[in-house]
Amino acid sequence: MSYWTHVNGSLRIDCPHPVKNLDFTRFDTHIKNLFKVVHAHGSKEEWEACNIPYGSEGSLDVNIWINPELNYVARYTINFFGDLRDFEDYQHIEIVNWINELIIKNRLDVRAGIMTIDDRTYQYMAHYDDFCNLVFMSSGFEIIHKLSNLGAI
Repeated sequence: MSYWTHVNGSLRIDCPHPVKNLDFTRFDTHIKNLFKVVHAHGSKEEWEACNIPYGSEGSLDVNIWINPELNYVARYTINFFGDLRDFEDYQHIEIVNWINELIIKNRLDVRAGIMTIDDRTYQYMAHYDDFCNLVFMSSGFEIIHKLSNLGAI
């Protein structure tokens, strides 16, 4: 029987000082090169180069949207998603650590972000605020319990 972990997340990355005539080409290329994905039938080199959480059948996928309007603060949206086979529940923290390291190491200006990690046993949700702080990560039951205690539901 296969064990699957389902991941879905999105980060909004801002440009600190949008300037209409600024050439973003170098930074756009840097953002695109941050992610080395691998698929089930990838070469040995692709598996070795992969820098994204992966299971036995490949890594998460990444989609990057680059805002064509150069004078907007919102510059990028990075979506990461996928189903990781044979990725055990004790490895979930690796996904959170990967995102946190990505943000810190590359000094990304995260305006907002959200991520869910779900398998048959656990459901985690994480939210990033505009100071790049991980605001909340917990199982679905604990979230309902905390919201209930706060009178939200």
